Amino acid sequence: MSKSKKDSSVFEFEVTPEDVEELRKDGIPESELPKVGIIQNSPRSGHFAASGEQEGKIPVYISAEILDFFSRRSSESLEEQINAALREVMENETSR
Repeated sequence: MSKSKKDSSVFEFEVTPEDVEELRKDGIPESELPKVGIIQNSPRSGHFAASGEQEGKIPVYISAEILDFFSRRSSESLEEQINAALREVMENETSR
């Protein structure tokens, strides 16, 4: 998957058929595979979305030690904690 920065508020990821096939070989369920095409993310929306969709999900592999860290850190869900940490990184990066 290749990433490009369209402008300071939108990130795009290109998902190729080869990317999808590699994820399929890695055992990702069909229901969780991204669609081929451009996936966009806007800090305002907080969601990744394939072109023409309101929101979508992408499979992400996260190291066991990172999952362990977040699961011991708070009673919030892993998704909420990781999204908050990534949002903080993103906001720090865009404020430069």
